[in-house]
Amino acid sequence: QAQRDQGTGRPTKKERREIDDLNQETSEEEIK
Repeated sequence: QAQRDQGTGRPTKKERREIDDLNQETSEEEIK
């Protein structure tokens, strides 16, 4: 079940870091 939880709406720390990086890039573009 632990493996099943991965990818069911609960991002892992690695995925969260990648999402944060993408959000930072887009936010910087929006500020410009």
